[in-house]
Amino acid sequence: MWFKFFGLIGVNALVRRHLNDPVNWVAFIRNNELDKKTQIWWRDSLELPHLFDYEICDNQAAD
Repeated sequence: MWFKFFGLIGVNALVRRHLNDPVNWVAFIRNNELDKKTQIWWRDSLELPHLFDYEICDNQAAD
């Protein structure tokens, strides 16, 4: 519910811009002690371009 509300008032764009920086992304993960599943949820919800190790391997195998 809050996520949709924040999207309506434009907060998601600000958060997306902040977390798009890899340093801020890592700090966010560490400060909130996010597990891999939760990291993926945040990344997908905010449409961030960050890749995880298994995705990098999959992309290289496809090339």
